[in-house]
Amino acid sequence: MKSPKEKSIFEAIIMASKYGSIYLLLAGRFRPTKGFHRVIQLLPNWLKKAPPLKLIIAGSFKPGVSPLFKSDFMKDIKESPARSRIELHLLHSEDKSGLERFYRKADILLLPYEAGSTRDILAEGMAHGLPWIASDLPGFVEERKRSGNGYIVHDDTELTEAVLTLSRQGNRFSKKI
Repeated sequence: MKSPKEKSIFEAIIMASKYGSIYLLLAGRFRPTKGFHRVIQLLPNWLKKAPPLKLIIAGSFKPGVSPLFKSDFMKDIKESPARSRIELHLLHSEDKSGLERFYRKADILLLPYEAGSTRDILAEGMAHGLPWIASDLPGFVEERKRSGNGYIVHDDTELTEAVLTLSRQGNRFSKKI
């Protein structure tokens, strides 16, 4: 008989073979307060519990962002134990339609922001029918109250729980495209 951990991993592998990878999306301008670095750090642990996950990071660096941030961001991705499960797509900042293909490919939109709560990315994700997980910043909390959709998380533990909960549903989410 399998242990609960073995059973969970086995179920995730079966789900991956049946449904394919579950694509998580981080999109928009890369800046320190968006929390993308936390997701890159958490991904290896998530893969132990839900192996079919893939992370898409698509966007551009915010103009004027520090060269040190750029260097650290690229290094975090390159040195991640989960590097083979990360797709990085650097887009031109003027390319407003560039994210469209990533919304179509994604299964879950992640908004782990530490400050600010640009709702443009959220609105675009919702227009594509994506379930979303966001930090507890005012703009996201307001949208959750208004629409009744999405997950609001307060810390990395809750972020992990929400990602694993949604990913276990497979990439069978309905999309409104």
